[in-house]
Amino acid sequence: FFVCMQVAVVGAGPSGLLLALELVRQGLTPIVFDLREDPDVVGHNHWSKALGIHARSLEIMDTMGIVDRFLDEGLTIKAFNAFNQKGEKVANIGFLQQHYESKFKLIKSLPQYETERFLREELKKKNIDIRWESKVTGITESVDSV
Repeated sequence: FFVCMQVAVVGAGPSGLLLALELVRQGLTPIVFDLREDPDVVGHNHWSKALGIHARSLEIMDTMGIVDRFLDEGLTIKAFNAFNQKGEKVANIGFLQQHYESKFKLIKSLPQYETERFLREELKKKNIDIRWESKVTGITESVDSV
């Protein structure tokens, strides 16, 4: 039997764009909505809310076949040091000794606007629509849908 499913993704940030790509990989055709103006038209915001792509995200991108660009373009971070106001090191976090199995024992540092641009370009290759300047004001739940 045939089920027709439409999926809306609200938000064209890194999580929403990656979700949309995963939905495509699962055979669905999502529509992405975002309140912002199209950054490819108006330019991107230079403020970045996220600078690091962690191992698990890199693993997901790897299964999608899109990780290479992020590995090539991003700055590799293998450890993080924190210092107090006196300049004394108070913490060191090494990503090579992560407590879980991953072939990516690092963080890739890439400004959020670059991460989003790369993901938008992947969605464009797959003819997925991002509806900019679109505000989602509510959803309705029924017995067989939301």
